[in-house]
Amino acid sequence: MSHSPPLDEMCELYEMLRRQRRCYVLLVVGANTTPPYPVRPVARRVTALLDAVPLSAATGDRYQNVYVSLIQTHLPRLAEADLITYNPDRKLIAPGPELPTALLVLRAAWAAYEPSHAAEWPLGEIDATIRSEP
Repeated sequence: MSHSPPLDEMCELYEMLRRQRRCYVLLVVGANTTPPYPVRPVARRVTALLDAVPLSAATGDRYQNVYVSLIQTHLPRLAEADLITYNPDRKLIAPGPELPTALLVLRAAWAAYEPSHAAEWPLGEIDATIRSEP
Protein backbone atom coordinates (compact mmCIF):
# COMPACT_ATOMS: atom_id res chain seq x y z
CA MET A 1 0.00 0.00 0.00
CA SER A 2 1.34 3.42 -0.87
CA HIS A 3 1.93 6.08 1.73
CA SER A 4 -0.08 9.28 1.40
CA PRO A 5 0.05 12.38 3.57
CA PRO A 6 -2.73 12.77 6.09
CA LEU A 7 -5.64 14.82 4.86
CA ASP A 8 -5.02 17.57 7.41
CA GLU A 9 -1.45 18.08 6.08
CA MET A 10 -2.73 18.33 2.51
CA CYS A 11 -5.41 20.80 3.57
CA GLU A 12 -2.80 22.87 5.40
CA LEU A 13 -0.68 23.01 2.26
CA TYR A 14 -3.66 24.12 0.17
CA GLU A 15 -4.45 26.77 2.80
CA MET A 16 -0.90 28.11 2.48
CA LEU A 17 -1.24 28.23 -1.32
CA ARG A 18 -4.52 30.19 -1.19
CA ARG A 19 -2.71 33.53 -1.09
CA GLN A 20 -0.95 34.80 -4.19
CA ARG A 21 1.79 36.50 -2.18
CA ARG A 22 2.66 33.21 -0.48
CA CYS A 23 2.79 31.39 -3.81
CA TYR A 24 5.13 34.01 -5.23
CA VAL A 25 7.38 33.80 -2.16
CA LEU A 26 7.61 30.04 -2.64
CA LEU A 27 8.35 30.43 -6.35
CA VAL A 28 11.04 33.05 -5.67
CA VAL A 29 12.66 30.96 -2.93
CA GLY A 30 12.39 27.85 -5.10
CA ALA A 31 13.99 29.58 -8.09
CA ASN A 32 17.05 30.87 -6.32
CA THR A 33 20.05 28.71 -5.47
CA THR A 34 21.95 30.66 -2.82
CA PRO A 35 19.99 30.83 0.44
CA PRO A 36 19.38 32.54 2.74
CA TYR A 37 17.60 35.43 1.08
CA PRO A 38 16.99 38.84 2.65
CA VAL A 39 13.30 39.69 2.88
CA ARG A 40 13.54 43.07 1.12
CA PRO A 41 14.70 41.73 -2.28
CA VAL A 42 12.15 38.90 -2.05
CA ALA A 43 9.42 41.48 -1.33
CA ARG A 44 10.57 43.52 -4.35
CA ARG A 45 10.41 40.43 -6.56
CA VAL A 46 6.96 39.53 -5.23
CA THR A 47 5.76 43.10 -5.85
CA ALA A 48 7.13 43.00 -9.40
CA LEU A 49 5.42 39.67 -10.07
CA LEU A 50 2.10 40.78 -8.56
CA ASP A 51 2.06 43.96 -10.62
CA ALA A 52 3.77 42.51 -13.72
CA VAL A 53 6.36 45.27 -13.68
CA PRO A 54 10.17 45.28 -13.82
CA LEU A 55 12.03 45.13 -10.51
CA SER A 56 13.02 48.76 -10.94
CA ALA A 57 9.32 49.73 -10.77
CA ALA A 58 8.55 47.60 -7.69
CA THR A 59 8.88 50.46 -5.21
CA GLY A 60 6.88 52.92 -3.17
CA ASP A 61 3.69 52.27 -1.25
CA ARG A 62 2.88 49.05 -3.08
CA TYR A 63 6.30 47.57 -2.22
CA GLN A 64 5.94 48.70 1.42
CA ASN A 65 2.51 47.08 1.61
CA VAL A 66 3.87 43.78 0.27
CA TYR A 67 6.94 43.92 2.54
CA VAL A 68 4.89 44.55 5.69
CA SER A 69 2.34 41.86 4.87
CA LEU A 70 5.15 39.36 4.25
CA ILE A 71 6.94 39.99 7.54
CA GLN A 72 3.78 40.31 9.64
CA THR A 73 1.64 37.54 8.16
CA HIS A 74 2.81 35.45 5.24
CA LEU A 75 6.40 34.53 6.14
CA PRO A 76 5.53 33.37 9.69
CA ARG A 77 2.67 31.25 8.29
CA LEU A 78 4.89 29.70 5.62
CA ALA A 79 7.53 28.97 8.26
CA GLU A 80 4.96 27.32 10.56
CA ALA A 81 4.07 25.01 7.67
CA ASP A 82 7.79 24.18 7.08
CA LEU A 83 7.61 25.58 3.55
CA ILE A 84 10.37 28.07 4.38
CA THR A 85 12.62 28.84 7.28
CA TYR A 86 12.35 32.44 8.43
CA ASN A 87 14.55 34.34 10.84
CA PRO A 88 12.45 37.39 11.81
CA ASP A 89 15.32 39.05 13.70
CA ARG A 90 17.71 38.94 10.75
CA LYS A 91 14.90 39.09 8.14
CA LEU A 92 16.25 36.07 6.25
CA ILE A 93 14.36 33.35 4.33
CA ALA A 94 15.54 29.91 3.21
CA PRO A 95 13.80 26.87 1.71
CA GLY A 96 11.99 24.66 4.20
CA PRO A 97 11.72 20.88 4.08
CA GLU A 98 8.20 20.98 2.58
CA LEU A 99 9.04 23.46 -0.21
CA PRO A 100 9.56 20.78 -2.91
CA THR A 101 6.06 19.42 -2.25
CA ALA A 102 4.53 22.88 -2.56
CA LEU A 103 6.38 23.51 -5.82
CA LEU A 104 5.08 20.21 -7.20
CA VAL A 105 1.52 21.20 -6.30
CA LEU A 106 1.97 24.64 -7.86
CA ARG A 107 3.39 23.09 -11.03
CA ALA A 108 0.52 20.59 -11.24
CA ALA A 109 -2.02 23.38 -10.76
CA TRP A 110 -0.28 25.46 -13.43
CA ALA A 111 -0.48 22.57 -15.89
CA ALA A 112 -4.14 21.91 -15.03
CA TYR A 113 -5.24 25.53 -15.43
CA GLU A 114 -2.97 26.33 -18.36
CA PRO A 115 -2.72 22.99 -20.24
CA SER A 116 -1.68 24.65 -23.48
CA HIS A 117 1.13 26.44 -21.60
CA ALA A 118 2.18 23.62 -19.28
CA ALA A 119 5.75 23.76 -20.56
CA GLU A 120 5.88 27.50 -19.82
CA TRP A 121 6.21 27.04 -16.06
CA PRO A 122 6.74 30.52 -14.58
CA LEU A 123 9.65 29.39 -12.38
CA GLY A 124 12.05 29.88 -15.29
CA GLU A 125 10.81 33.42 -15.83
CA ILE A 126 11.15 34.16 -12.12
CA ASP A 127 14.63 32.65 -12.09
CA ALA A 128 15.63 34.90 -14.98
CA THR A 129 14.21 37.89 -13.11
CA ILE A 130 16.25 37.06 -10.01
CA ARG A 131 19.47 36.61 -11.96
CA SER A 132 19.03 39.89 -13.79
CA GLU A 133 18.65 41.92 -10.59
CA PRO A 134 21.67 44.16 -9.91
